[in-house]
Amino acid sequence: MAMRPLTQELAKRGANVVVVTPLPVFTNESVPSNLHEIDVSYTTNDVNQILMEHIKNGIDLDLRSQKQLINMYSTEVNAAHLNSKEMQNVINDKNNTFDLILSEASPCKLNTILSYIFKAPMIHISSLEAHSNHLNLVGGVIHPLFYPDHTQKRFNNLTLWEKMKNLIYCFWLEQFEYHQEEMDTIKLYEMFGNNIPTITEMNNNQDNVLLLNTHRIWTNNRPVPLSVIYYGEIDQSPQRQLEQVLKSYLDSSQNGVIYVSFGTTVTVSDIPAEKLQMLLEVLSEMPYNILFKCKKDQFSSLPGNIKVLEWIPQPELLRHPNVKLFITQGGIHSTHEAIAAEVPLVAVPILGDQFYNAEKYRYHKIGEVINLQTTTVEQFKKTIEVVLEDER
Repeated sequence: MAMRPLTQELAKRGANVVVVTPLPVFTNESVPSNLHEIDVSYTTNDVNQILMEHIKNGIDLDLRSQKQLINMYSTEVNAAHLNSKEMQNVINDKNNTFDLILSEASPCKLNTILSYIFKAPMIHISSLEAHSNHLNLVGGVIHPLFYPDHTQKRFNNLTLWEKMKNLIYCFWLEQFEYHQEEMDTIKLYEMFGNNIPTITEMNNNQDNVLLLNTHRIWTNNRPVPLSVIYYGEIDQSPQRQLEQVLKSYLDSSQNGVIYVSFGTTVTVSDIPAEKLQMLLEVLSEMPYNILFKCKKDQFSSLPGNIKVLEWIPQPELLRHPNVKLFITQGGIHSTHEAIAAEVPLVAVPILGDQFYNAEKYRYHKIGEVINLQTTTVEQFKKTIEVVLEDER
Protein backbone atom coordinates (compact mmCIF):
# COMPACT_ATOMS: atom_id res chain seq x y z
CA MET A 1 0.00 0.00 0.00
CA ALA A 2 2.74 2.47 0.94
CA MET A 3 4.65 1.74 -2.28
CA ARG A 4 1.61 2.21 -4.51
CA PRO A 5 2.02 6.01 -4.97
CA LEU A 6 5.69 5.47 -5.88
CA THR A 7 5.11 2.72 -8.44
CA GLN A 8 2.22 4.58 -10.05
CA GLU A 9 4.21 7.80 -10.26
CA LEU A 10 7.15 5.96 -11.83
CA ALA A 11 4.78 4.57 -14.45
CA LYS A 12 3.33 8.05 -15.09
CA ARG A 13 6.86 9.32 -15.74
CA GLY A 14 7.50 6.67 -18.38
CA ALA A 15 9.29 3.89 -16.51
CA ASN A 16 8.38 0.28 -17.23
CA VAL A 17 7.22 -1.05 -13.86
CA VAL A 18 6.56 -4.62 -12.70
CA VAL A 19 4.71 -4.81 -9.37
CA VAL A 20 4.40 -8.05 -7.40
CA THR A 21 1.57 -7.48 -4.92
CA PRO A 22 -1.19 -9.23 -2.94
CA LEU A 23 -3.26 -6.05 -3.40
CA PRO A 24 -3.53 -5.25 -7.11
CA VAL A 25 -5.08 -1.92 -8.09
CA PHE A 26 -5.97 -2.22 -11.74
CA THR A 27 -8.26 -4.41 -13.78
CA ASN A 28 -6.98 -5.74 -17.09
CA GLU A 29 -8.85 -2.96 -18.88
CA SER A 30 -7.53 -0.06 -16.81
CA VAL A 31 -3.88 -0.97 -16.23
CA PRO A 32 -1.36 1.38 -17.91
CA SER A 33 0.57 -0.23 -20.74
CA ASN A 34 3.93 0.25 -18.97
CA LEU A 35 2.78 -1.09 -15.56
CA HIS A 36 2.43 -4.84 -15.08
CA GLU A 37 0.85 -6.08 -11.85
CA ILE A 38 1.43 -9.65 -10.69
CA ASP A 39 -1.31 -10.71 -8.28
CA VAL A 40 0.00 -13.05 -5.56
CA SER A 41 -2.86 -12.58 -3.11
CA TYR A 42 -3.70 -16.28 -3.20
CA THR A 43 -0.30 -17.15 -1.70
CA THR A 44 -0.96 -15.36 1.60
CA ASN A 45 -4.49 -16.49 2.51
CA ASP A 46 -3.36 -19.41 4.70
CA VAL A 47 -0.63 -17.35 6.37
CA ASN A 48 -3.08 -14.52 7.12
CA GLN A 49 -5.44 -17.00 8.75
CA ILE A 50 -2.65 -18.35 10.96
CA LEU A 51 -1.69 -14.82 12.02
CA MET A 52 -5.29 -13.99 12.94
CA GLU A 53 -5.57 -17.15 15.04
CA HIS A 54 -2.43 -16.16 16.95
CA ILE A 55 -3.90 -12.72 17.59
CA LYS A 56 -7.18 -14.19 18.87
CA ASN A 57 -5.44 -16.67 21.15
CA GLY A 58 -2.78 -14.33 22.48
CA ILE A 59 -3.81 -10.74 22.07
CA ASP A 60 -1.72 -9.85 25.13
CA LEU A 61 1.52 -11.39 23.82
CA ASP A 62 4.73 -10.09 25.37
CA LEU A 63 7.29 -8.19 23.27
CA ARG A 64 9.40 -11.19 22.35
CA SER A 65 6.43 -13.35 21.38
CA GLN A 66 4.99 -10.56 19.24
CA LYS A 67 8.32 -10.04 17.49
CA GLN A 68 8.66 -13.77 16.82
CA LEU A 69 5.09 -13.89 15.48
CA ILE A 70 5.62 -10.91 13.16
CA ASN A 71 8.90 -12.30 11.82
CA MET A 72 7.36 -15.73 11.26
CA TYR A 73 4.53 -14.11 9.33
CA SER A 74 6.93 -11.96 7.30
CA THR A 75 9.13 -14.93 6.38
CA GLU A 76 6.21 -17.11 5.30
CA VAL A 77 4.66 -14.34 3.20
CA ASN A 78 7.93 -13.46 1.45
CA ALA A 79 8.72 -17.12 0.80
CA ALA A 80 5.23 -17.67 -0.62
CA HIS A 81 5.66 -14.72 -2.97
CA LEU A 82 9.08 -15.87 -4.18
CA ASN A 83 7.85 -19.44 -4.67
CA SER A 84 4.72 -18.41 -6.54
CA LYS A 85 4.40 -19.54 -10.15
CA GLU A 86 4.17 -15.92 -11.33
CA MET A 87 7.30 -14.82 -9.48
CA GLN A 88 9.26 -17.87 -10.62
CA ASN A 89 8.38 -16.99 -14.23
CA VAL A 90 9.83 -13.50 -13.71
CA ILE A 91 13.00 -14.87 -12.07
CA ASN A 92 13.63 -17.59 -14.66
CA ASP A 93 13.01 -15.42 -17.72
CA LYS A 94 16.54 -14.60 -18.91
CA ASN A 95 15.20 -11.69 -20.96
CA ASN A 96 14.12 -9.81 -17.84
CA THR A 97 16.42 -6.97 -16.83
CA PHE A 98 15.79 -4.35 -14.18
CA ASP A 99 17.57 -1.07 -13.44
CA LEU A 100 16.20 -0.83 -9.90
CA ILE A 101 14.36 -3.00 -7.40
CA LEU A 102 12.00 -1.52 -4.81
CA SER A 103 11.43 -3.96 -1.96
CA GLU A 104 9.28 -3.76 1.12
CA ALA A 105 11.54 -3.40 4.15
CA SER A 106 9.99 -6.30 6.02
CA PRO A 107 11.40 -8.01 9.13
CA CYS A 108 12.89 -10.77 6.96
CA LYS A 109 15.36 -10.22 4.11
CA LEU A 110 14.46 -12.93 1.61
CA ASN A 111 13.88 -10.32 -1.11
CA THR A 112 17.60 -9.51 -1.05
CA ILE A 113 18.01 -12.41 -3.48
CA LEU A 114 16.30 -10.37 -6.21
CA SER A 115 19.08 -7.79 -6.19
CA TYR A 116 21.61 -10.62 -6.58
CA ILE A 117 19.70 -12.41 -9.35
CA PHE A 118 19.00 -9.33 -11.47
CA LYS A 119 22.25 -7.53 -10.57
CA ALA A 120 20.28 -4.37 -9.80
CA PRO A 121 20.49 -1.96 -6.85
CA MET A 122 17.75 -2.26 -4.24
CA ILE A 123 15.84 0.40 -2.32
CA HIS A 124 14.13 -0.82 0.84
CA ILE A 125 10.80 0.89 1.52
CA SER A 126 9.02 0.67 4.86
CA SER A 127 5.38 1.60 5.31
CA LEU A 128 6.19 1.99 9.02
CA GLU A 129 9.20 3.01 11.05
CA ALA A 130 12.36 1.08 10.26
CA HIS A 131 12.76 -2.46 11.51
CA SER A 132 15.88 -2.89 13.62
CA ASN A 133 17.50 -5.20 11.07
CA HIS A 134 17.33 -2.50 8.40
CA LEU A 135 18.63 0.18 10.77
CA ASN A 136 21.59 -2.09 11.48
CA LEU A 137 22.02 -2.60 7.74
CA VAL A 138 22.38 1.13 6.99
CA GLY A 139 24.04 2.20 10.25
CA GLY A 140 21.08 3.80 12.03
CA VAL A 141 21.12 4.22 15.81
CA ILE A 142 19.00 2.11 18.17
CA HIS A 143 18.81 2.97 21.88
CA PRO A 144 16.25 1.45 24.28
CA LEU A 145 15.34 4.88 25.73
CA PHE A 146 16.42 7.66 23.37
CA TYR A 147 15.80 5.96 20.01
CA PRO A 148 13.68 2.90 20.78
CA ASP A 149 12.79 0.16 18.34
CA HIS A 150 9.24 0.49 17.05
CA THR A 151 8.26 -2.86 18.56
CA GLN A 152 8.81 -1.56 22.11
CA LYS A 153 5.57 -0.99 23.99
CA ARG A 154 6.70 1.72 26.40
CA PHE A 155 9.70 4.06 26.58
CA ASN A 156 8.56 7.22 28.42
CA ASN A 157 8.42 7.88 32.18
CA LEU A 158 9.80 4.45 33.03
CA THR A 159 10.83 3.04 36.38
CA LEU A 160 14.37 1.72 36.79
CA TRP A 161 13.11 -1.85 36.36
CA GLU A 162 11.21 -0.92 33.18
CA LYS A 163 14.37 0.66 31.77
CA MET A 164 16.30 -2.51 32.54
CA LYS A 165 13.63 -4.61 30.80
CA ASN A 166 13.90 -2.42 27.69
CA LEU A 167 17.69 -2.77 27.72
CA ILE A 168 17.42 -6.56 28.01
CA TYR A 169 14.88 -6.60 25.18
CA CYS A 170 17.25 -4.65 22.90
CA PHE A 171 20.07 -7.13 23.63
CA TRP A 172 17.70 -9.99 22.87
CA LEU A 173 16.47 -8.26 19.70
CA GLU A 174 19.98 -7.92 18.29
CA GLN A 175 20.66 -11.63 18.82
CA PHE A 176 17.25 -12.55 17.43
CA GLU A 177 17.81 -10.51 14.25
CA TYR A 178 21.22 -12.13 13.76
CA HIS A 179 19.63 -15.57 14.05
CA GLN A 180 16.76 -14.50 11.76
CA GLU A 181 19.22 -13.54 9.02
CA GLU A 182 20.89 -16.95 9.28
CA MET A 183 17.50 -18.66 9.00
CA ASP A 184 16.57 -16.49 6.01
CA THR A 185 19.80 -17.53 4.28
CA ILE A 186 18.98 -21.21 4.89
CA LYS A 187 15.52 -20.58 3.45
CA LEU A 188 17.09 -19.10 0.31
CA TYR A 189 19.43 -22.11 0.01
CA GLU A 190 16.36 -24.36 0.02
CA MET A 191 14.76 -22.29 -2.75
CA PHE A 192 17.75 -21.38 -4.96
CA GLY A 193 20.51 -23.83 -4.05
CA ASN A 194 23.69 -23.54 -1.97
CA ASN A 195 25.75 -21.69 -4.58
CA ILE A 196 24.35 -18.26 -3.72
CA PRO A 197 26.02 -15.90 -1.21
CA THR A 198 24.64 -15.42 2.28
CA ILE A 199 22.30 -12.47 2.86
CA THR A 200 25.09 -10.71 4.77
CA GLU A 201 27.44 -11.10 1.81
CA MET A 202 24.79 -9.84 -0.62
CA ASN A 203 24.16 -6.75 1.51
CA ASN A 204 27.88 -6.07 1.89
CA ASN A 205 28.27 -6.03 -1.88
CA GLN A 206 25.58 -3.44 -2.58
CA ASP A 207 24.65 0.07 -1.52
CA ASN A 208 21.53 0.10 0.64
CA VAL A 209 18.97 2.91 0.67
CA LEU A 210 16.08 2.94 3.13
CA LEU A 211 12.87 4.97 2.65
CA LEU A 212 10.61 5.40 5.69
CA ASN A 213 6.94 6.34 5.57
CA THR A 214 7.05 8.45 8.70
CA HIS A 215 8.37 11.79 9.98
CA ARG A 216 11.72 12.04 11.75
CA ILE A 217 10.03 13.77 14.71
CA TRP A 218 8.07 10.56 15.29
CA THR A 219 11.40 8.76 15.80
CA ASN A 220 12.94 11.36 18.16
CA ASN A 221 15.13 12.67 15.32
CA ARG A 222 17.04 9.39 15.28
CA PRO A 223 20.62 9.85 13.95
CA VAL A 224 20.74 8.16 10.54
CA PRO A 225 23.09 8.31 7.53
CA LEU A 226 22.17 10.03 4.27
CA SER A 227 21.01 6.69 2.85
CA VAL A 228 17.93 6.86 5.11
CA ILE A 229 15.19 9.11 3.76
CA TYR A 230 12.02 10.04 5.64
CA TYR A 231 9.44 10.54 2.93
CA GLY A 232 6.50 10.55 5.40
CA GLU A 233 2.79 10.52 4.63
CA ILE A 234 3.09 9.54 1.00
CA ASP A 235 0.04 7.37 1.65
CA GLN A 236 -2.13 10.49 2.02
CA SER A 237 -4.35 10.60 -1.07
CA PRO A 238 -5.97 13.72 -2.58
CA GLN A 239 -9.13 14.74 -0.74
CA ARG A 240 -12.49 13.76 -2.17
CA GLN A 241 -16.04 14.78 -1.35
CA LEU A 242 -17.96 12.70 1.18
CA GLU A 243 -20.94 10.79 -0.13
CA GLN A 244 -24.15 12.70 0.55
CA VAL A 245 -25.65 10.06 2.87
CA LEU A 246 -22.56 10.02 5.09
CA LYS A 247 -22.21 13.80 4.97
CA SER A 248 -25.85 14.25 6.03
CA TYR A 249 -25.29 11.88 8.96
CA LEU A 250 -22.26 13.86 10.12
CA ASP A 251 -23.93 17.24 9.56
CA SER A 252 -26.99 16.23 11.58
CA SER A 253 -24.99 14.94 14.57
CA GLN A 254 -25.50 17.93 16.84
CA ASN A 255 -23.22 16.74 19.65
CA GLY A 256 -20.62 15.38 17.26
CA VAL A 257 -19.39 11.94 16.23
CA ILE A 258 -16.89 9.48 17.70
CA TYR A 259 -15.29 7.39 14.96
CA VAL A 260 -14.12 3.83 15.74
CA SER A 261 -11.93 1.72 13.45
CA PHE A 262 -9.38 -1.00 14.15
CA GLY A 263 -7.82 -0.90 10.69
CA THR A 264 -7.42 -3.76 8.23
CA THR A 265 -5.00 -6.15 9.98
CA VAL A 266 -7.21 -6.73 13.02
CA THR A 267 -10.98 -7.10 12.68
CA VAL A 268 -13.65 -6.74 15.34
CA SER A 269 -14.05 -10.53 15.42
CA ASP A 270 -10.42 -10.81 16.58
CA ILE A 271 -11.18 -8.85 19.76
CA PRO A 272 -12.33 -10.92 22.79
CA ALA A 273 -16.12 -10.79 23.14
CA GLU A 274 -16.07 -9.42 26.69
CA LYS A 275 -13.76 -6.57 25.66
CA LEU A 276 -15.91 -5.73 22.67
CA GLN A 277 -18.99 -5.69 24.90
CA MET A 278 -17.20 -3.31 27.26
CA LEU A 279 -16.43 -0.99 24.36
CA LEU A 280 -20.07 -0.98 23.24
CA GLU A 281 -21.27 -0.39 26.79
CA VAL A 282 -19.07 2.67 27.20
CA LEU A 283 -19.92 4.11 23.78
CA SER A 284 -23.66 3.59 24.28
CA GLU A 285 -23.53 5.92 27.30
CA MET A 286 -21.80 8.73 25.39
CA PRO A 287 -23.85 11.77 24.29
CA TYR A 288 -22.37 11.39 20.79
CA ASN A 289 -23.23 9.48 17.67
CA ILE A 290 -20.80 6.59 17.15
CA LEU A 291 -19.62 5.61 13.68
CA PHE A 292 -18.09 2.12 13.72
CA LYS A 293 -16.14 0.79 10.73
CA CYS A 294 -16.54 -3.00 10.60
CA LYS A 295 -18.63 -5.74 9.02
CA LYS A 296 -22.31 -5.41 9.85
CA ASP A 297 -22.66 -9.06 10.84
CA GLN A 298 -20.20 -8.64 13.72
CA PHE A 299 -22.98 -7.58 16.10
CA SER A 300 -26.33 -9.20 16.87
CA SER A 301 -27.70 -5.92 18.24
CA LEU A 302 -26.43 -2.39 18.68
CA PRO A 303 -27.29 0.61 20.87
CA GLY A 304 -29.29 3.30 19.11
CA ASN A 305 -26.43 5.80 18.87
CA ILE A 306 -24.06 3.41 17.06
CA LYS A 307 -23.99 3.18 13.27
CA VAL A 308 -21.96 0.50 11.48
CA LEU A 309 -20.49 0.89 7.99
CA GLU A 310 -18.25 -1.64 6.25
CA TRP A 311 -16.31 0.96 4.29
CA ILE A 312 -15.61 4.59 5.15
CA PRO A 313 -13.39 7.14 3.33
CA GLN A 314 -11.34 7.73 6.45
CA PRO A 315 -9.26 10.82 5.53
CA GLU A 316 -12.34 12.70 4.33
CA LEU A 317 -14.38 11.62 7.35
CA LEU A 318 -11.75 12.77 9.84
CA ARG A 319 -11.67 16.23 8.26
CA HIS A 320 -15.37 16.77 8.94
CA PRO A 321 -15.73 19.32 11.80
CA ASN A 322 -18.25 17.17 13.69
CA VAL A 323 -15.79 14.29 14.21
CA LYS A 324 -14.65 14.82 17.80
CA LEU A 325 -12.58 11.70 18.52
CA PHE A 326 -10.95 8.77 16.74
CA ILE A 327 -10.71 5.43 18.59
CA THR A 328 -8.08 3.48 16.68
CA GLN A 329 -5.76 0.50 16.93
CA GLY A 330 -2.85 2.92 16.52
CA GLY A 331 -1.66 2.08 13.01
CA ILE A 332 0.73 4.59 11.44
CA HIS A 333 -1.52 5.36 8.45
CA SER A 334 -4.51 6.13 10.67
CA THR A 335 -2.20 8.20 12.85
CA HIS A 336 -1.04 10.27 9.87
CA GLU A 337 -4.63 10.89 8.81
CA ALA A 338 -5.78 11.91 12.30
CA ILE A 339 -2.86 14.31 12.78
CA ALA A 340 -3.52 15.90 9.38
CA ALA A 341 -7.19 16.36 10.34
CA GLU A 342 -6.33 17.53 13.89
CA VAL A 343 -8.58 14.91 15.49
CA PRO A 344 -7.63 13.66 19.00
CA LEU A 345 -7.00 9.94 19.43
CA VAL A 346 -7.65 7.12 21.85
CA ALA A 347 -5.49 4.12 20.96
CA VAL A 348 -6.39 0.49 21.65
CA PRO A 349 -3.11 -1.10 20.47
CA ILE A 350 -3.08 -4.81 19.69
CA LEU A 351 -0.04 -5.75 17.60
CA GLY A 352 3.29 -4.59 16.22
CA ASP A 353 4.10 -0.87 16.05
CA GLN A 354 0.67 0.11 17.39
CA PHE A 355 2.02 0.22 20.95
CA TYR A 356 4.90 2.46 19.86
CA ASN A 357 2.52 4.86 18.11
CA ALA A 358 0.15 4.87 21.08
CA GLU A 359 3.02 5.82 23.38
CA LYS A 360 3.75 8.71 21.02
CA TYR A 361 0.15 9.92 21.36
CA ARG A 362 0.78 10.54 25.05
CA TYR A 363 4.23 12.03 24.49
CA HIS A 364 3.01 14.53 21.89
CA LYS A 365 -0.24 15.14 23.83
CA ILE A 366 -2.50 14.24 20.91
CA GLY A 367 -4.32 11.37 22.60
CA GLU A 368 -4.42 8.63 25.20
CA VAL A 369 -4.00 4.86 25.40
CA ILE A 370 -6.25 2.02 26.55
CA ASN A 371 -4.80 -1.32 27.65
CA LEU A 372 -7.33 -3.77 26.27
CA GLN A 373 -6.36 -6.47 28.77
CA THR A 374 -6.56 -4.51 32.01
CA THR A 375 -8.88 -1.55 31.51
CA THR A 376 -12.30 -1.41 33.16
CA VAL A 377 -15.52 0.20 31.96
CA GLU A 378 -14.91 3.15 34.28
CA GLN A 379 -11.31 3.63 33.13
CA PHE A 380 -12.28 3.41 29.47
CA LYS A 381 -15.06 5.94 29.90
CA LYS A 382 -12.82 8.28 31.90
CA THR A 383 -10.08 8.14 29.25
CA ILE A 384 -12.51 9.09 26.47
CA GLU A 385 -13.94 11.94 28.53
CA VAL A 386 -10.47 13.30 29.38
CA VAL A 387 -9.42 13.39 25.72
CA LEU A 388 -12.70 14.94 24.58
CA GLU A 389 -12.56 17.66 27.23
CA ASP A 390 -8.87 18.52 26.72
CA GLU A 391 -8.62 21.98 25.12
CA ARG A 392 -5.03 21.58 23.90
